[in-house]
Amino acid sequence: MLGKDKIAIGISKRKKVSGLVPFEKLDLPTRHLEMLNWFVDKNVASIAVSGNGLISETAIENNPNNIHCAVLDNYLAIDDLQKYFEDDGWAALQQVVGIKRTNPIWILCISCNKDSSNNSICCNR
Repeated sequence: MLGKDKIAIGISKRKKVSGLVPFEKLDLPTRHLEMLNWFVDKNVASIAVSGNGLISETAIENNPNNIHCAVLDNYLAIDDLQKYFEDDGWAALQQVVGIKRTNPIWILCISCNKDSSNNSICCNR
Protein backbone atom coordinates (compact mmCIF):
# COMPACT_ATOMS: atom_id res chain seq x y z
CA MET A 1 0.00 0.00 0.00
CA LEU A 2 1.31 3.42 -0.93
CA GLY A 3 1.49 6.03 1.73
CA LYS A 4 2.99 9.38 2.28
CA ASP A 5 6.38 7.80 3.00
CA LYS A 6 6.58 5.53 -0.09
CA ILE A 7 7.03 6.17 -3.78
CA ALA A 8 5.12 4.31 -6.54
CA ILE A 9 7.33 1.20 -6.54
CA GLY A 10 7.24 0.82 -2.75
CA ILE A 11 10.63 2.31 -1.95
CA SER A 12 10.81 4.70 0.97
CA LYS A 13 11.09 8.37 0.12
CA ARG A 14 14.38 10.07 0.88
CA LYS A 15 14.04 12.80 3.41
CA LYS A 16 15.60 16.13 2.62
CA VAL A 17 18.13 17.12 5.23
CA SER A 18 19.18 20.74 5.43
CA GLY A 19 21.90 20.20 8.03
CA LEU A 20 20.85 23.35 9.89
CA VAL A 21 19.51 23.07 13.40
CA PRO A 22 18.14 26.06 15.30
CA PHE A 23 20.42 26.87 18.22
CA GLU A 24 17.61 26.55 20.76
CA LYS A 25 16.83 23.02 19.52
CA LEU A 26 20.36 21.71 20.08
CA ASP A 27 20.71 19.39 23.05
CA LEU A 28 21.84 21.17 26.21
CA PRO A 29 25.44 19.86 26.37
CA THR A 30 26.04 20.83 22.73
CA ARG A 31 24.58 24.28 23.31
CA HIS A 32 26.65 24.79 26.44
CA LEU A 33 29.82 23.60 24.69
CA GLU A 34 29.18 25.99 21.82
CA MET A 35 28.69 28.91 24.21
CA LEU A 36 31.72 28.03 26.34
CA ASN A 37 33.87 28.00 23.21
CA TRP A 38 33.18 31.74 22.87
CA PHE A 39 35.07 32.36 26.12
CA VAL A 40 37.66 29.63 26.57
CA ASP A 41 39.83 27.18 24.65
CA LYS A 42 37.97 24.21 23.12
CA ASN A 43 39.79 21.71 25.33
CA VAL A 44 38.91 23.64 28.48
CA ALA A 45 35.26 23.82 27.39
CA SER A 46 35.14 20.08 26.66
CA ILE A 47 36.60 19.22 30.05
CA ALA A 48 34.08 21.45 31.82
CA VAL A 49 31.04 20.11 29.94
CA SER A 50 32.14 16.51 30.57
CA GLY A 51 32.21 17.30 34.31
CA ASN A 52 35.94 16.76 34.75
CA GLY A 53 36.85 20.25 35.89
CA LEU A 54 35.76 23.82 36.47
CA ILE A 55 36.91 26.85 34.51
CA SER A 56 39.09 29.33 36.37
CA GLU A 57 39.64 33.02 35.76
CA THR A 58 42.95 32.44 33.98
CA ALA A 59 41.30 30.34 31.25
CA ILE A 60 38.82 33.04 30.19
CA GLU A 61 39.44 35.37 27.26
CA ASN A 62 39.57 38.81 28.86
CA ASN A 63 39.56 40.92 25.70
CA PRO A 64 35.92 41.72 24.80
CA ASN A 65 36.90 42.21 21.16
CA ASN A 66 37.92 38.54 20.99
CA ILE A 67 34.62 37.31 22.42
CA HIS A 68 32.09 36.03 19.89
CA CYS A 69 29.36 38.59 19.28
CA ALA A 70 26.72 35.92 19.87
CA VAL A 71 26.88 36.88 23.57
CA LEU A 72 24.93 39.98 22.55
CA ASP A 73 21.89 37.84 21.77
CA ASN A 74 19.23 38.62 24.38
CA TYR A 75 17.74 35.12 24.09
CA LEU A 76 20.83 33.24 25.27
CA ALA A 77 20.84 31.91 28.81
CA ILE A 78 24.43 32.74 29.76
CA ASP A 79 23.55 32.15 33.44
CA ASP A 80 23.11 28.43 32.65
CA LEU A 81 26.89 28.24 32.21
CA GLN A 82 27.67 29.19 35.82
CA LYS A 83 27.91 25.54 36.90
CA TYR A 84 31.02 25.12 34.72
CA PHE A 85 33.00 27.89 36.46
CA GLU A 86 34.87 28.48 39.67
CA ASP A 87 33.71 31.62 41.49
CA ASP A 88 36.56 33.77 40.16
CA GLY A 89 36.03 32.42 36.65
CA TRP A 90 32.33 33.22 36.71
CA ALA A 91 33.04 36.77 37.91
CA ALA A 92 35.57 37.23 35.08
CA LEU A 93 33.08 35.93 32.51
CA GLN A 94 30.35 38.28 33.75
CA GLN A 95 32.76 41.19 33.57
CA VAL A 96 33.84 40.52 29.99
CA VAL A 97 30.24 39.92 28.87
CA GLY A 98 29.18 43.17 30.56
CA ILE A 99 31.88 45.09 28.73
CA LYS A 100 30.97 43.44 25.43
CA ARG A 101 27.29 44.32 25.91
CA THR A 102 28.00 47.98 26.70
CA ASN A 103 29.58 48.42 23.26
CA PRO A 104 27.60 46.03 21.06
CA ILE A 105 28.90 45.39 17.57
CA TRP A 106 26.82 42.91 15.58
CA ILE A 107 27.95 40.97 12.55
CA LEU A 108 26.03 39.10 9.89
CA CYS A 109 24.86 35.62 10.76
CA ILE A 110 26.84 33.05 8.78
CA SER A 111 23.78 30.83 8.31
CA CYS A 112 21.00 33.25 7.43
CA ASN A 113 22.87 36.48 6.52
CA LYS A 114 20.49 38.58 8.61
CA ASP A 115 21.95 41.89 9.65
CA SER A 116 22.40 43.53 13.01
CA SER A 117 18.90 44.97 13.14
CA ASN A 118 17.58 41.55 14.18
CA ASN A 119 19.64 41.44 17.40
CA SER A 120 20.05 37.67 17.11
CA ILE A 121 22.76 35.67 15.43
CA CYS A 122 22.23 32.22 16.92
CA CYS A 123 19.44 31.22 14.57
CA ASN A 124 21.05 28.21 12.90
CA ARG A 125 24.29 26.32 12.81
